[in-house]
Amino acid sequence: MTMWGCTINNVEAAWRKAHIFNNCPISLTLSFPGNKAKIEKQDPIAHSDSQDNRHPEKKSSMLYLNDGQPKTNYKTGINMPPPVAVPQNFWPIIGPSGVGKSTLLYLMSALMWPSKGEVNWRFPNGHEICWNTNGLSDKEAASLRARYFGFAFQDSNLYPRLTVLENLTYPLQLLNIPITEAEQRAYAILEKVFSKHEQQKISDFMNRFPVQLSGGERQRVALAQAMITNPNVLIADEPTGNLDLNARIRVLKTIKEWVLEAKFQRGFIWVTHYSSDPRFMDVTNGIYKKEDENSKWGKLSIAELELETGWGEFISQQRTAMNQTVPERG
Repeated sequence: MTMWGCTINNVEAAWRKAHIFNNCPISLTLSFPGNKAKIEKQDPIAHSDSQDNRHPEKKSSMLYLNDGQPKTNYKTGINMPPPVAVPQNFWPIIGPSGVGKSTLLYLMSALMWPSKGEVNWRFPNGHEICWNTNGLSDKEAASLRARYFGFAFQDSNLYPRLTVLENLTYPLQLLNIPITEAEQRAYAILEKVFSKHEQQKISDFMNRFPVQLSGGERQRVALAQAMITNPNVLIADEPTGNLDLNARIRVLKTIKEWVLEAKFQRGFIWVTHYSSDPRFMDVTNGIYKKEDENSKWGKLSIAELELETGWGEFISQQRTAMNQTVPERG
């Protein structure tokens, strides 16, 4: 089985006049389970001229970490083995406020560039891309995000002057998908993130503007917008932050089913402060950092995280509640 994923090597970041991770640069590997993908010969993102000119010594070679040790082969142009870390479909990023959780997410998804180090991705189809302090060109970055990533943030990125339907269909129109098909996909994806009771009002809901939605509704529409293009990686910053328990459970179930229905092709990376979310998603390991500025980002098992964060008994109570059938309201 061929794994795919992201490797971060010795990364630091400057963000809003603050230097983040400088005391302890990040080196991490996040691996997702995969199958033997048919590798395409040419990828306009991974093999663009500007990319090669920016890293002439590397060409298509990649950098991965094996138990924290860098393995490079810059001169031969031969790709290194895929990430060695134990693969899982869901990777939570956990830690106290202010340790850089969102910054780490932005660095992994090409929303900001490191001030030191490199970020490397290998996708299920075999495409590989890396960037360092020089980042990517605007065209490369836009292509990467549109083709491989879907974004859902706590402050939804919905356009205020577009209706819900228009917000859901415009990403598909950018990919040259016919409007009829785009609208069909919009209705289908929205049915996944809303309850059966709410689904009865979807037609009316599609004609509303974001300002006419509650905070939880906007967040779920933003999630649907992130999934509608079928990205390989769903990236979310507190995707359940504004939701009550019932809505949070439905959203997590939706994400879990969406990832697992496309075997070996999708993964989910998200920042969360809810202790029960990783357990509910059957996560084995999480990415965690203590509040101490000299502590390092690293992987901990969920059991270790429970001890580290003091979740303990609260976790088991929450998981019991989340595994129960959630009654529909209405």
